[in-house]
Amino acid sequence: MVNIVFENDYRNKVLFQSFAEPTTLASSEDVNQWRASWTKALKSWHSPYKSLIDCQNLTVSDTPEVAEALERMETFLKGFFLIKAVCYGGKEELRGISFNVVSTLEEAESFLGIRQARSKEPSVDFRTNITLKNDFRLHVMELEFAAPVIIDHKDKMVALRSKVANNVMQWHSKWSLLIDCYHLDMTSDMKKEFQFFERYFRGFFLKTIVGYQPQKEKERYPFPVFRSRHKAVSLLESEGLIAGDNANCSTRK
Repeated sequence: MVNIVFENDYRNKVLFQSFAEPTTLASSEDVNQWRASWTKALKSWHSPYKSLIDCQNLTVSDTPEVAEALERMETFLKGFFLIKAVCYGGKEELRGISFNVVSTLEEAESFLGIRQARSKEPSVDFRTNITLKNDFRLHVMELEFAAPVIIDHKDKMVALRSKVANNVMQWHSKWSLLIDCYHLDMTSDMKKEFQFFERYFRGFFLKTIVGYQPQKEKERYPFPVFRSRHKAVSLLESEGLIAGDNANCSTRK
């Protein structure tokens, strides 16, 4: 099974991809699994985009079957508004792959005409642990962390804000942020930074922030926290019958 992590940068119109574990494209079926995962990731896209693909964990078999399947995949994806894609970081030559291939991330960014802000190393790992889910019906964005994290540096707040900002591009209504605090800790000096974070998203129609399932004292969090998710959700009011992903400007008034 092809295990790929996708990250959407709607603002810059870039779809980032990386292989979560060592993966070999050894048959047309393997390529078709990648194609299916990629197509599924495009459900939230409504504009042409570029794709940056981290191939450090990818090996491509040098066979006509795989090469032909990759060419068909590229043709198919270009029909779904793919402008161009580039692979980088392969440990060996990516034989048969039809996309452009370069050695480094910097070369890949240059090829696509994008420039990414360089985060300090701690916030890079921090960012990969952030998971966001949208419930457009209830007008709630839910934030979770895949592993224990401590927000103890401004760079981490910047990384969190960047990821939420990318996600909020899908919204067309007021929304609330629900935070699973099971893996979250925050130092006291970051509370002021979190206030800046909240103030920033108030300008993007954020209503309120509520947390649940704390593993630390409630005073460690700069927002209301409840033991149960049910209690936290009960405080979040729906905006009405129009789903949060419907582009209806009247919901923003």
